[in-house]
Amino acid sequence: MESGKVVAKSATAKRHTFDVKKFLALQLVVWTTYGVVHYAASIPAILPEERQVIAIAKAVRAITGFGVSSLLVPVLQWRRFSHRATLGFIAGLGAVIAAFAWMFLDRVVLVITASAFQLSIPWDRFPRGMDLDYLFVMLAWTGAYVGLMLFERSSAQREELLKQQVDMQSARLSLLAAQLNPHFLFNSLNTIRSLAAEDATRTREVVSRLSSFLRRVISFDATIPVHLGQEIELARDYLGVEQARFESAMDVAFEIDPSSADILVPPLILQPLLENAVKHGEPDCTGIRRILVTASMKEEELRLRIENSGSLIGASRYDGVGLKLTESRLAHLYGDAHAFHLSEGDRVVIAEVTINAPLRRASDGEQS
Repeated sequence: MESGKVVAKSATAKRHTFDVKKFLALQLVVWTTYGVVHYAASIPAILPEERQVIAIAKAVRAITGFGVSSLLVPVLQWRRFSHRATLGFIAGLGAVIAAFAWMFLDRVVLVITASAFQLSIPWDRFPRGMDLDYLFVMLAWTGAYVGLMLFERSSAQREELLKQQVDMQSARLSLLAAQLNPHFLFNSLNTIRSLAAEDATRTREVVSRLSSFLRRVISFDATIPVHLGQEIELARDYLGVEQARFESAMDVAFEIDPSSADILVPPLILQPLLENAVKHGEPDCTGIRRILVTASMKEEELRLRIENSGSLIGASRYDGVGLKLTESRLAHLYGDAHAFHLSEGDRVVIAEVTINAPLRRASDGEQS
């Protein structure tokens, strides 16, 4: 039976990674500054003999603040809180809870430190009950962290968008170069020359298909989706020219679900798969290369399937630019809503693309 090899992964799996070293360095600077400033501000109000104890108390407060605020980061970074409104609520609630936890931890650590070093703490210098300084500082820290996090996410999204645009333009150039490569043109011209002396009608048909193929390829804009029906017509033109070259040694068949014709797909998405089928396909036991192109709709899932006689022995030959480009385009456009499989059946190689909930042409001609 078939054994599949997945060759495409979602681009959405690539997310902004958390830089631990950068975060810890920034934390160290922030909380060291907080401790120094907090101590400096208290000097006018304390006695000279109290300065050492107060300095230790401020150091403990900065260290515990460092620890408690660091524990907030996994909560703020949790993917489920990516929506800004939810993130704002969680950040505020987390800051309040963290402030109480910080105050409690600070007092406990200070008491333990004083006991260990036999220090006399001037408790009259500390506010009774809830010290609002903890709350204000933690709210400020959380707000600053969330602001920086959203800024970095926004920057990463802009960079990804620019990268996608560059990749799409690169994809267009690569695809055009692949379709207009000298081998295909030379083979097509040689086929036409051979047919010209034998079958004028067949010659005109091949010239028409080649002309139609070249016209469609040149006119496509890689950034604008096309109807699957147009992709299928392009496939018919391309395979029609190749079939004329192989004559009776190639059999091409199409099984197209009529309901899939108005589905919008990336232009030239099938072409690299068709080229692979022609280039790497092998004759079956009857000596004929067979290619089957299938398009079907099942509920809200579009399935495109290209089968060719042959095998995946020496499968590295299937890892060329064409398949990598197809993988990249699908991942950028559909993310987790697509799958791309290359597998082998009974002397048949199968390249299959599935797209969940694809766009469809609306009745008024606009995208839906």
